[in-house]
Amino acid sequence: MGRVCFAVCCAGWLLAPLAGAVDLAGIERSIGKLPELTSSSPEYCLLVIGLEANKRVWLVRDGAVLYVDRNGNGDLTEPDERVAADPENSNSDEQVFYFQAGEISDGPTSHKDLRVSWSKVDHLLKHDYYRAILDKIESPRACRVSLDVAMPGQRGSGVDGRVQQSASLTDDRGWLQFGSQPDSAPIVHFGGPWEVRFSGNDRWRIGRTKEVYLVFGTPGLGPGTMTCTEYEGIIPPSVKPRLRVLYPNADAAGEPIAAEYEFTRRCCTVNLYGDVHVPDGVGTGTAKVEVSLESWPGGYVAPSVTEVEILPAQPGPKYEPVSPRLVSKLEHSRPNGAIVNIRYSPDGARLIAGTYPGGIIHVWDVASGERLVTIDAGEGYHASLEYFCISPDWQTALVPRRKKGAFTRVERNGKTLNHVEYSDLVYVYDLNSGKRLREFQASPPRGIVTLRMTPDGSRFFTLDEVSGDFDGVRPRALSLWTMATGEHRQVETGSANVYAYSPDGQHVAMSMPYPIDEQYFHKSIDIVTVPDLKKVCSIPIDHERAYGSATCFALDGAVVAGTISWLQPDVTPPKFDSVLKLWDTTTGEEVYSLPRVSMHEAFRGLVASPDGRSLVVTTLDMENLQGRLYVVDAERRSVRATYESDAALRGAVFHPSGSWIAVAKQTVVKTANPRDDSVDLLPQPSVLAIDVNTCEILEEALATQTHMTSMVFSPDGQTLATSGDGEVLLWDYRAPPGKLSNVATK
Repeated sequence: MGRVCFAVCCAGWLLAPLAGAVDLAGIERSIGKLPELTSSSPEYCLLVIGLEANKRVWLVRDGAVLYVDRNGNGDLTEPDERVAADPENSNSDEQVFYFQAGEISDGPTSHKDLRVSWSKVDHLLKHDYYRAILDKIESPRACRVSLDVAMPGQRGSGVDGRVQQSASLTDDRGWLQFGSQPDSAPIVHFGGPWEVRFSGNDRWRIGRTKEVYLVFGTPGLGPGTMTCTEYEGIIPPSVKPRLRVLYPNADAAGEPIAAEYEFTRRCCTVNLYGDVHVPDGVGTGTAKVEVSLESWPGGYVAPSVTEVEILPAQPGPKYEPVSPRLVSKLEHSRPNGAIVNIRYSPDGARLIAGTYPGGIIHVWDVASGERLVTIDAGEGYHASLEYFCISPDWQTALVPRRKKGAFTRVERNGKTLNHVEYSDLVYVYDLNSGKRLREFQASPPRGIVTLRMTPDGSRFFTLDEVSGDFDGVRPRALSLWTMATGEHRQVETGSANVYAYSPDGQHVAMSMPYPIDEQYFHKSIDIVTVPDLKKVCSIPIDHERAYGSATCFALDGAVVAGTISWLQPDVTPPKFDSVLKLWDTTTGEEVYSLPRVSMHEAFRGLVASPDGRSLVVTTLDMENLQGRLYVVDAERRSVRATYESDAALRGAVFHPSGSWIAVAKQTVVKTANPRDDSVDLLPQPSVLAIDVNTCEILEEALATQTHMTSMVFSPDGQTLATSGDGEVLLWDYRAPPGKLSNVATK
C-alpha cells in the first residue's frame, strides 16, 4: 500500500470526467443480411474497433455455430463467416461453447485470433458477490470475447506484436451477456481510447485493508464490456495507478476526508492492484474515487470516477490471553509477511524462515534472537511455500530467482499459439555470510517451478517450465543438477514431481506424467534409485485425469504413503475424489487404502513418525471448513485413532519422541477472494498437542492472531517454532503437554 496523503479536504477535488470516449449509444444496430438461423434463441453482440469505432463486426451465436461479420460489410451469409464450435471444448446440452473465430480484416491491417466462449458459472453462486449479480440473470454463463488488436504505436504480446484485449465475465457495471435481439446487443470496443477503472464493484470497511483490482482498456456499452488490455509491453513498470478518495466524514456537517493511494503490484496479465486502508476516522456512506494512470510517451489513459460503499467498522473477536508456552519471538524484517518454510539447524542453534509471496529469508541465532543472515529471493509467487532448500550441513542455501516469462502470441502453420521465453536462475548462498556463491541456469534458459535437494546435498531436482511454443498449459520437464559442477540433464518430459526420499537417501518417490498431457495428470508413481534413477517399481494410477503423490516413506523405507486425487466425471464445477494409499516399495503392491469420508473432503498433509511406524494425515472439508486427523498404523495397516475438529488443521508435526503430535487449529472462512480473510477478524489459532495412540487432546495452547502456515520442532524437542504475523513464534515444550510447571509465565 502506498498512501501519499490523508487530510480533511477543504477545497474539494475536480474529479476528471471521462475523456476521448466514443458515443456508442448512437451507433446503428441494423444487420444487413443474416443466414437462416435454426436456434430458438440466437444471441447478438456488436464489436467495434479503432479509436473512432469505425470498424463494426457483428457476432451472432446460433446454437453451436457462431457467425462473424469478419469483413464488416453487414452480410453474415458469406462462406468464411460461419464458425463451428470447437468440439473438444463445447457441450451443447450445457450451453458451453468455444469458438476460434480467426482473423478480422480492417482495411490494410488485420486483427488476429478472435476467440468467443461461454462457460458454466454455477460454482460462483456460493460467493455472495457473484450471486448478487447472477441471481438477476436467467441461465447465466460466463462469456468472453478476446482479440489480438493491431494498434499503431503499440507493441504487445499478441500475434506479431498485436495488443491482447478481452471482455470477460464481468466488470464494475455487471455481467457480460449477449443480447436476444440486435437492438439489445452489448457493444464491445477493441482498440479504442484507454481508460483505467475498477475491475468490479467494491465495498470497503472502516479500519480494514482491502485488496483492490484495476484494469485498463476501453469501456463498451453494457455490463461486462470493458476490454481489458494485457499490460506486458504496453504499460512501463514505472507507471503506477493512483487512487484519490473522498471519504464521507463521520461528522455529517464536516468536510469529506481525502486520502491518496498508489498501487505497485500486477498480476494475471491484466490486473493492476494494491491495498487500500480505510482510516478509522471516516464515516459510513459513499466515497468518491478517482482512478488515474500516469501517461507515458505513446500512451494516454483517461481517469475514471466511481463510488464505493463504505461499511461500518467490524469489531474482531475478543482477544484471549495466549498460552504461557509462547515464550519468545524472532522478528522478521517484513512485519506483516506470511512466514513459511521454518527449519532448525541440526544443532538447534540457528533457525531459517522466509516470507511468502516473494521472499526475504532470514537466519536467526535462536538464543539471542539476532538476525545473522538476510537473503533476498525476489518478489513474486512460487509454486510451493517451501521454495528454498538448505544443504544437510547447513552451509549453503539453494534459492530460485524467478523472473517473469516473456509471453507472446505467434502463428505457426495457420494456428495461433502461445510463445514464452524464460530466464530463471538458481542462486547458491553461503548460510554463514549471506553472500551469493554462484548461480545456475539451464541452457537454453527455463522457468523454475519447484526445487528439491537430494539428502546428501550433492544434487538437486528442478521442475522446469520449458521455453517455446504451446497451446493450452505450459510444457514442463524435470531436470537433475550436480551441485559441484552445475551440470544438468533432463530426466523426464512433463510435470514429473519429486516427493519423498527413503530414510537412507537411496531411493526417491516420483509422480510420473503422461508423455503428452495438457493438464499435468500422472500415470504412475515410481520408486527410483538416486542418483542413477533406475526404476525399482512402478505404481500405476488406475484413474484417468488424476494426480498422484507419495510424500513419505515408512517402516524403514519398506512402505511409501501418498494420495491419489482424480477428477470426478461429468461434475461441474470440477471436483476431485481422493484416497490415501500405502504401497510396498519393492513390488509396488497396494497394502492399505483410506478413502475420504465426504465428497467435500480433501487430504492436506501427510507425515511419518520418527520411527516410521505411524503416519498422520489431515483432511479439510472444503464445504464446512472442518478438519479431521487420522493416525495410521503402518505396520498393522489400519487407522489407530481419529480426531475431528470444528476448524481447519494445519502443519502436523511429530514430537521427536514420537509419542505426540503438534498441529495448528485455525478457523478459516470461505470468500470469493481468500485475501479478504483478515486474520484479526478470525478467532485466535491454537496449537493442539495430540496423543499418537488415542488422538486425545493433551493440551491446547492459544496463539496470537496469525495464519499458521509452518511449524517444526527443535532437534531436542524442547522448542516448537511456528509462523506468526511477520515473526517466528517460539513455544517452550520442556514440560510435556498438560504440565506447565516448568514454563515461565509470559
